[in-house]
Amino acid sequence: MAKKVIIFILVTIAGFYALNYTYDYFIRKNDFNKVWWLDHIKKKDYDFAFLGHSRVYTMIQTDTLEKYWNKKGINISLDGSNVSQQYLMLYLFLKNGNTVKDVYYNIDFNEFENHLNNEMRVWCFLPYIYDDVVYTEFGKAYGEKRAFCWRYLPFYKNVEFNSKIGFLSVANSIIKLEKKPFNKYGDFKGISNHKGKIGRNYLPNYIYPQLLNLEEFRNILSICKKNNIRLHLYTTPIWKETREGIMNIDMIKNRIILPLAKEYGATYQDFTFNPLAENRDLFLDNTHFNLEGINQWMKYVEKFPH
Repeated sequence: MAKKVIIFILVTIAGFYALNYTYDYFIRKNDFNKVWWLDHIKKKDYDFAFLGHSRVYTMIQTDTLEKYWNKKGINISLDGSNVSQQYLMLYLFLKNGNTVKDVYYNIDFNEFENHLNNEMRVWCFLPYIYDDVVYTEFGKAYGEKRAFCWRYLPFYKNVEFNSKIGFLSVANSIIKLEKKPFNKYGDFKGISNHKGKIGRNYLPNYIYPQLLNLEEFRNILSICKKNNIRLHLYTTPIWKETREGIMNIDMIKNRIILPLAKEYGATYQDFTFNPLAENRDLFLDNTHFNLEGINQWMKYVEKFPH
């Protein structure tokens, strides 16, 4: 009886390992997600890359810049991501043997305060949890015990995030049920010209930077310097009432962004007081431009140092 129990346990464990390997294999063959798409890009040389969250993903037109600058570019931003995950996007991009001369990184003031354990995009990276850097980053953001379970307990991560990296993701990699919402450059395709309802419905507040967020920001600065990448930091315009609600913008710029940019040889441009921020017809919401806003914003992007 005891022998049968042991055999059953061993077979069950082996089955979970087999499922774990199979799911990871097929999911990484998929490319409808920006992280998985990025994993398919290997040993390519680029002149420029844009990095950040949704305000880069939706508000950059890489093809326009390629024509205007006569250079080769890519958008490696990830919507819903935090500073740690943005660092991982750049890390994985470079780990795959890709090179880039200039990186343009949109850093928003509130990213220094946001919690890094948001689960909106963590599942995208879980097929790569076996990479030591990804594992370390997740240990810091989500706790060492949880990261340990994701990495070492077979199929645990797929069960926890079954709706994201479960059977449907595996099926999609085989029969292509879901199409990519972004183009070959990594830019979002579904930009609307809708004029959103914007305004400020909250009291003015202060942003309190967190040490871990600053550490992740340093990681981005450091990896660029280590790889001889010219890093250009910038902050995209936001609706003026949203900007006015942040009471310590100058402190964040003068005590955090500018000193760190100088230390690592990066440049910084703040566009939060740009005239575009005064026109509510250019916004989908308080922080994202609509199509007309993007077209006007790109005129400024075209003048970025390159």
